[in-house]
Amino acid sequence: MIHEARDFSRVRFTKGNYYELLAWLSQSEELFRRYNMWLILLDILIYKSIAFHYVHDEEQSIAALCEAYEIAHGNNLITQFAEHGNDIRLVVYRAKYSEQNTIPDA
Repeated sequence: MIHEARDFSRVRFTKGNYYELLAWLSQSEELFRRYNMWLILLDILIYKSIAFHYVHDEEQSIAALCEAYEIAHGNNLITQFAEHGNDIRLVVYRAKYSEQNTIPDA
């Protein structure tokens, strides 16, 4: 199920089907949160952050990014962010310089 979730997310994201991706991620997030599957939940939050950015919802984008940061920091995870390359870099940059900046410096 985890591999299918990642593949589904990756395909929808690559094709630019952001609204479909966001709908699916919202449903999946509840399931993975219920079963404490933190790695896939982190991936979901990163995808949500990027997808919200591309549909111009910066507030939701930053909220998802902050939650992903909280999970990653508590578990010393950075690879999931690096896998998203320029997309996550753009979101982090926008979040750092937004009015609602709650992104930690380190």
